[in-house]
Amino acid sequence: MDVLIPNHAEFNIRHPALRLGTATETVFTNLGLELADQCAFWSSDHRILILPQGLDPLWFQDVHDVLGLTPPPVVSLGRRTGLPLRDLLHDGHALAELRHRLAGHDQVRLLAWGATPELYLLQAMVSGWGHEAELDCTPQDHYWASLYLDGKLSCVDLAQRVPGLRVPNGVTVTCHEELRGALETLLARRGQAIVKSPLGVGGAGSAVIRSDRRGLAGFWTTAHREPFFNSFPLVVQEYVERAPDMGCPAADLFIDGKGIGQVVLSCMTVDGHRFRNVVVGARSIAAGYAEQTCELGQAVGAVAYELGFRGWFCVDFMVGADGEFYLTEINARRSGAAQAIALLELLGADDDLVAHSDDKLTLQLPGATSYGDLRSFFHGLWAGGVRAYPTTVRGLAGSRPHMGIVTLGSGGDEARAIAAEIQVKAPEHVLRR
Repeated sequence: MDVLIPNHAEFNIRHPALRLGTATETVFTNLGLELADQCAFWSSDHRILILPQGLDPLWFQDVHDVLGLTPPPVVSLGRRTGLPLRDLLHDGHALAELRHRLAGHDQVRLLAWGATPELYLLQAMVSGWGHEAELDCTPQDHYWASLYLDGKLSCVDLAQRVPGLRVPNGVTVTCHEELRGALETLLARRGQAIVKSPLGVGGAGSAVIRSDRRGLAGFWTTAHREPFFNSFPLVVQEYVERAPDMGCPAADLFIDGKGIGQVVLSCMTVDGHRFRNVVVGARSIAAGYAEQTCELGQAVGAVAYELGFRGWFCVDFMVGADGEFYLTEINARRSGAAQAIALLELLGADDDLVAHSDDKLTLQLPGATSYGDLRSFFHGLWAGGVRAYPTTVRGLAGSRPHMGIVTLGSGGDEARAIAAEIQVKAPEHVLRR
């Protein structure tokens, strides 16, 4: 039996050196709440979902129906903080329900977004109930490897260790005086720089600075208010312009006790330095770069395996305007491509199909607040053979309605076009209705 736990926020705030403050932690917990339902796609085996309150039952039934799956049982948490493992461990009723549903299953596999200390506590508890409890991520004895590899300083180390792997030139600074000096020196020579916190997430904790006075002044203002820049070390690097009309290639790997068991290629759309969406599949990366992405990704994965890391692991690259390949970061967890990877596998898609995944497809929906307002629209798409699957719909109730979605097409352009068409036609459908 699989137990699926969407511990996005717990992973993002897990590092013992992070001091984010309540406001920033709230940003991550709110995001964790929005993305929680995506875990429904991580496995199609016998499974139980651990979810915060607020699951939309119409959406849950529909996506399982269209995929030909039986909806699994859900353990709903009494608290809704965006920290599901912490909530579960403090919720006697939820623990009792989970224990009841696991009865009769000798082997239990815990599937999470990534390794966190709370996950090991749950593993110990489930083992104490008499089950053989396994993880699909790094075991506790090697938890340090997950922490280390997820930090951006590991990229600098790996560039020295893996032949052919490059990172932008830069320095690591340990105080404000070093930061100021490194910035002024690099800006005078190159005109642009990027400052990264080793513990930044999804673009937060990174800032691009230009050599004009406004750029420098703006950075110091950002550094003052953004918690990621309030602790050292920080990395100051040359800002490398991306190749035009080129996304950022990535390789998602699954590492088990035997080594690298699966490699999935993808290409991300990045706005500045923030992730927006991703195209997943063998044909997602422009010709000439797929082989290099695969080779370098596996080389990094081999080092991760040696360090004891296990589970899903994503290696992100950038192709510079100079034609060079650069390692930008490592995500020692499932990535934003996770639900697309699972859907491609579930649907038996061949190499001619790719999936486009967008966690925040924005929609102009006056008067619409839930999936129920879009249900007939998606039923019409599915009846017409369109492969488009809302992966989470909690964001539809917000002031800026949005939802996660995965679309499948014969190439990246087609998959993106389907998502773009939904963005236009879904609001029109609501207005007509």
